[in-house]
Amino acid sequence: MIHPRYPSTLAALVSGGELNGKADALPEPFGAMAAHLAAVPVDNALTGPARQEALALARWPLWQAMLAARPDRDELVKAMGSADASELPPEPEPPPERCATLADVRRLVAEQQWIWPGWLAVGVLNGLAADPGTGKTIMAADLARRLYLGLNLPDGQANPLPPGTRTLWVPGDRHYTQLIGLADGFGVPDDALILNAPASNPTGGLDMDDHAELAALSERIGAERPGVVVIDTVGMTTARNLCRPEDARDYFGPLMDMAHKAAIPFLLLTHLSKDGQALGRRINGACRLVWKITAPDLDGQPNRRRVWVDKSYVEKPPPLGMTIAAPGCEFDFNPPSEPLADKGGRPPEKLGKAVAFLTEKLTERDRKYVELIKEWEASGEAKGTIFNACRAMEDDGRLVIDTTSKPKICHLVKNPENRQEPGS
Repeated sequence: MIHPRYPSTLAALVSGGELNGKADALPEPFGAMAAHLAAVPVDNALTGPARQEALALARWPLWQAMLAARPDRDELVKAMGSADASELPPEPEPPPERCATLADVRRLVAEQQWIWPGWLAVGVLNGLAADPGTGKTIMAADLARRLYLGLNLPDGQANPLPPGTRTLWVPGDRHYTQLIGLADGFGVPDDALILNAPASNPTGGLDMDDHAELAALSERIGAERPGVVVIDTVGMTTARNLCRPEDARDYFGPLMDMAHKAAIPFLLLTHLSKDGQALGRRINGACRLVWKITAPDLDGQPNRRRVWVDKSYVEKPPPLGMTIAAPGCEFDFNPPSEPLADKGGRPPEKLGKAVAFLTEKLTERDRKYVELIKEWEASGEAKGTIFNACRAMEDDGRLVIDTTSKPKICHLVKNPENRQEPGS
């Protein structure tokens, strides 16, 4: 006796119905018969009753040929005549999907976990934080140089990527002239750096709040397969307040997903706050590794930097010394030391000179922060010294920098014990 499910499914197909997975439950040869009937093509533009009628007409000759080859055709036709295709027994519910384990995740994780072991991890966000003018862009460009030319990495480890590997850059700081100069000085061709922008609008693609720009970045990563994606700097590619958890999630979340999906590292450049932390705070949580660069001795060694991994999920590598040079940065394992914390007493001569300069200028009137820096540099002094003086005066309450104004304004507090915050 023929099971009622078999003729019911065949009857539905012959009358122009859809298969909807029902052939999976049919034994042979009924499963093969159903699959052949379902595969008969019709015009895809047809829908509803018109499509059903066209399917029935197209399947009828094939069905007649199938019947002619079956010894039980009379029984099958009789069963089909009494079958109600609309009242098929319900398909059994599929079992609930099991929980994922690390074994499932392991299949998704890229085999290559590091571009630069201990420093630059694949498939995650990596951060690089430093004060303005310390060398974030220079170090990232030097890394791009090494990837493109197939050179060893800064600490001597072998470069795992083939020569010609390019870096995708999102120049939020609009520092195109600097990037051109670095490419020329480092001896790499213009196409070693590719931008998140079309050739018809090469200065576009900088707004990481824009869903269209994010989608374009994802497409370019897939098409170009860069060795690393550099966002320089984070703060200039978003209008969000990255100190707020919801804004940080909206900004970093899509970048995390892109890095994971493409299995490449993102390197996010940002500034340091006055207490030496990555600006925006939440970047430390979003990035799996965070590097820092400082210039401990700008007066005595203006081209020397200290570079180290401040946050990591593996054992931290030893810090590096970096010497900025035109043909490319040089690295060593003897980094300049950070100055000892101020224990009080008379300040160093150069720092004292900078404090006196600020006090004199601000006694006259409030001044723009950027104007004070330029005036100090024009006198032949190092920028780092005036930065340190501003911090020292802020710490002891003698100076307030109003960051709510654009540009920032410096205000001298003549009575630090009774000072007021900006806007109070």
